[in-house]
Amino acid sequence: DDAASIDAGPVEAATTNDGGPDVNGQDGGPRADAGVADTGTEDAGPPPETTCAPELTLDEIDIAPDRPDGQLHATTFFAGQRLWVGYNEPAENRKFDVYLARLECDGSDLQNLQVSTSTRNDLDPTLLQLDDRLWIAWSADQEGVPDNLDIVMRSLGADGQFLDEEHDVEMTRAGRPQAVPTWIPSLSRGPEGMVLTGVWAHDAAQRFQVFGQHLSVDGSTV
Repeated sequence: DDAASIDAGPVEAATTNDGGPDVNGQDGGPRADAGVADTGTEDAGPPPETTCAPELTLDEIDIAPDRPDGQLHATTFFAGQRLWVGYNEPAENRKFDVYLARLECDGSDLQNLQVSTSTRNDLDPTLLQLDDRLWIAWSADQEGVPDNLDIVMRSLGADGQFLDEEHDVEMTRAGRPQAVPTWIPSLSRGPEGMVLTGVWAHDAAQRFQVFGQHLSVDGSTV
């Protein structure tokens, strides 16, 4: 497989007609014209353009073209003038690691980070920005052990610096801790933090079921 790529179209569509960036559906609103100063000086005109729209002219953007081939399971999150892309990259142990790319408006690679560092098989990353943190969650498979599937999380700041270590999410059911296989995560905003959805094993049902887990703004289980 070739390097992962994304279509720039949906990102371009994430800008509003009035010029204010639309981040997760929140309209940035119109920009104010500087107008004519009290001294009668010439109109300063509108502020400089701050959206990515004029630069997104390519049909495709190669993600981490200098990294090994075999990248897959890409997911994107547009935040202001930065595009975050989470993806899987083959590891030396014939498994996968989670990586995160931070791109400029023109698609140039600003930063590329290895997110997962364990010997497990790390797959299916999902991204969410909450306040000043970017959260990334993924499935981790420890082959050959009971309850081998876990959901792992980690966060970083807008500057691309990690704010914590990778850690397994502690799951609860009816207020009681659960040590069951969990995988295929998805993150979304919640009323007081985040909502993690995914799939977990249910002993009584002897099958997998969809779950929703409330998480606080610091990633801890509510």
